[in-house]
Amino acid sequence: DSRKCHASAMSLSKYKIIAFANIIHNVEKAKAFYGGTLGLRLLDEEPPFALVYDANGTMIRLGMSKEPIETRALCWTKKCSTP
Repeated sequence: DSRKCHASAMSLSKYKIIAFANIIHNVEKAKAFYGGTLGLRLLDEEPPFALVYDANGTMIRLGMSKEPIETRALCWTKKCSTP
């Protein structure tokens, strides 16, 4: 019943979001960047599908690819203090 589906979609604000980001080719380099540089906690490694990270309670899945693909689809908000 399409009305049930539509009604369920209206209550999505109750659920945590899962972010799907960059397609990665070099897994070790991605782990060094997302885990080391950005300090995200690796939750799971699911070859050949994804690396899964925690970003302050938001799950981020980084898709894996056999071929290099350039993408940028992830941003954070940051509060900056001024002197």
